[in-house]
Amino acid sequence: MTPLRIFVAGSLLLVGLVAAGFFTLRRESSAQSIAFLPTFVTNFLDRYPDGRTLIMSIMIAGVPGIVMANELLTTPRRLCMTFVIVVLVLFEASQLWIPTRHFSISDLAFSVIGVVVVEVAVMAYLEFIDGHFQNKGI
Repeated sequence: MTPLRIFVAGSLLLVGLVAAGFFTLRRESSAQSIAFLPTFVTNFLDRYPDGRTLIMSIMIAGVPGIVMANELLTTPRRLCMTFVIVVLVLFEASQLWIPTRHFSISDLAFSVIGVVVVEVAVMAYLEFIDGHFQNKGI
């Protein structure tokens, strides 16, 4: 079961990082140009650019975080979260070389904060929820 969880988490993480790379490195920074998103979503994303960075990093780290929410997978999960942080920081830093985009320290911070939020949530789940059921014998 553990190798399957790691494979699923890695596969979903790869898809998420490819999507993040596309949205982070494309020329147009406005969400209005993404045809498949509803207008109310694009308006929100364009109004709160730091929020969209936070949401993106939580979604990217959240999927493998949930799949690997297991005491036995703490080290691989944390390595995965570290990898996510490194890749997101590289994506943000690469915007320095895209003429129509701009580099922002707040984007870097919100990328890291989103991944940390996921890891803290998984740790809380393992400590309080999963541990509670294990103690009850469920």
